[in-house]
This record gives sequence, structure tokens and C-alpha cells, in this order.
Amino acid sequence: MQNRKEFIEFLSQKKINDELMEKMLETVDSFLQFSMESKSKDLSVQVKQFSKEKISGQEDAYHRILALIYYFVYNSSYEFISYFISMLGTADVLESHKERIENLFGKEKAEQIFKIVNFPKLGTPNDEYPKYINKYLKQLQEKFTLDECKNILAGNHHKVSLESFDLYVERFCEIRNLDHLLIEKHEDLVKTLQEHCDNGKVWFEQHITQPVVDFVKANQEIQTGIRIGNKVYIQKIPYNPDAFLKENNQKIKRSLACHCPFVRSSINNSQKVSDLWCYCSGGYEKILFDLLFKQSLKVEILNSVLNNENYCRFAIILPDDWQEYPK
Repeated sequence: MQNRKEFIEFLSQKKINDELMEKMLETVDSFLQFSMESKSKDLSVQVKQFSKEKISGQEDAYHRILALIYYFVYNSSYEFISYFISMLGTADVLESHKERIENLFGKEKAEQIFKIVNFPKLGTPNDEYPKYINKYLKQLQEKFTLDECKNILAGNHHKVSLESFDLYVERFCEIRNLDHLLIEKHEDLVKTLQEHCDNGKVWFEQHITQPVVDFVKANQEIQTGIRIGNKVYIQKIPYNPDAFLKENNQKIKRSLACHCPFVRSSINNSQKVSDLWCYCSGGYEKILFDLLFKQSLKVEILNSVLNNENYCRFAIILPDDWQEYPK
């Protein structure tokens, strides 16, 4: 590969140990050789083919994906950074669903469902997942009530560290005002996005530009929330916010809004997936509020890109005595 020495230095700066670095270099070399020999000249096609043939089902699939993320970060190829981070986003999520079913309804029920669905392995191109998600939702709906399905789906399936919310939990105890907390949280978000914009840094999977910062700044619901009565309304920031703001084609715009690596591709290929699946995203959005109010809260889906809408929006249902918190 060109600039190999510089790439190795880049990995060293990321504190990659020698053993892992060697494996990462093998993966990158393998991809570059695969790309040279590919019949297609389209890098997007090459990436998908490599994922399917050389990553999916491999014991070290996680580290192969990680190697390519670093390679495309090094080359500032945002499209493929997002592709592989999104692929990595499938890791352990389905296993978490299985564990939640086991905890709520028993191991036998969970084993039965997952044997029937037979999800593909990590590294499988994400556009192959919608048919499996549909199969999974069908199994859930056949075996559980609608409320039970929502409860299964609305867990912390990405295993987000609860400690990452400590700052806001502590701040809530200090100011004892949810509305003021949300205002402060939104201000923090805008400040963070502005810093990423100014420094050209990727924020999670997202490339942040000034129009994106201005878009978020103008709407506190985005990734923060506004309380009205006993509900907090939250709208997700688009998955690819800069491209979303520029896009006029509504179908493409919806796919740019969708964060879920399991179903995003279904929007472009018109493979319908029920918005029931979006309770998985709702589970993520309510984590902070579960912690603030020391209980598992309910979430409602109000808008979903899976329902031909341009954004996903949720309502977190606060407890009846929410004004008495923190207790």
C-alpha cells in the first residue's frame, strides 16, 4: 500500500499494540489486493464484496472491520468510515435481544425464536438484514403481546455505559429541574458539535458541518428533548446529517436519516419493515430518563422513517410523580 509507513505511524498514535497492528495491516493489504483484482471498479461494490467474502463469519471479524475503519479514517473516506462503523454497530445487539427475552420469558423461548430466525454473522453486509428483522418481528408478535414486544425491543441493546450519564444524573440532583437540565444538555451538544465541525472530526459516525450545527441548535428536541406535560419529546439527529440537509429526494433523505444498520437499506429498496423495530432505538433514547427517575419508563414512537416520514421522533413517558424527582 502507498504511504504504508505513514499509516503505521497513524496506528501507533492510536495506541494499537504491535500484535493487533500486524493483523490490521494484513486485513488492509488483503482488501487492497482484493480491490485490485475485482472485476468492478466501483469501490462501494468492492467494499461490500470484501465484507461478504473475507469478513462475514470469521472469528476475527470484529478486528477486520476495525482495521478497515482505521484505514478509511486515515484516508478521510467518510462514506466507508460510516459503512464499517455501521457494520460494527450490529455487534452484540442481537445477542442482547436474546438475553432480554431470556431474562423476561425464559431461555427456552429465546432459543426457539433465534433458532427459527437464524441471524447472519458479524461482517455480513447490512443490506441483507431486513428480511431477518422481519422474520424476528413476526416471531415476537406470534409469541408475545404487543406491549411485551415493545418491552423486549426497548432495552439498552447497544450496551451503552450507564456511567456515561453520570454527569447529567448528578446535575439533575443539583438543580432539581428537568427542563433546565435539558436546556443545559442541548447547549453541551451544540458546543460539542461545533468543536467537531471546527476541527474536522467525526462525531460518532457523523461528519459535522456548520449547517448541521445550526440545524441542531435551532431545535432542542434533536438528540436532547423538550418536556411537555408528562412527556419528553425527542427527535433523532439524522444518521448522515450533512447529506440529509442537502438531499431533495425524499426516499434517499429518509435513508440518510435512519441510524439502524439492520434496516436502513430497506428504505431504498422498498422492503417494508414495521416501525415496531424502532422501539429498539426508543430504548436507547430513554436510558438517561430511566436513570433520572430510577425506573424503566415507557417510550412511544411518534414518527419513523420506516413509515415514510423524514425523521424519527419519540415520546418518553415520565412517571406520574415526576415533579417530585429527584427523590
